[in-house]
Amino acid sequence: MDIPKNHPYFSSGAGAYASPAGVRAADKVAGRDARQCGSCGKPNTIACSLKVCTKCRSAWYCDRECQKKDFARHKKECAGLAQAAATGPSVAKR
Repeated sequence: MDIPKNHPYFSSGAGAYASPAGVRAADKVAGRDARQCGSCGKPNTIACSLKVCTKCRSAWYCDRECQKKDFARHKKECAGLAQAAATGPSVAKR
């Protein structure tokens, strides 16, 4: 994907783009990163770099406050997601 020179992001030449807010991997800037905060819904951007739940690695949050707000809902699925990630994909034997 070519980013025009007048685009707010410009190539740093190493598979990343830079803006006044910071540097981000090219695949994140190009829109291939569809993650959003599990609490407030903010998209993953340079200005709002999301953090992953360290247990299940499936939920993403803006900050600790958003993680706390979503905890009651997320805790119901977190352990199951963590276990599924640890065991890998299930394959049915024929």
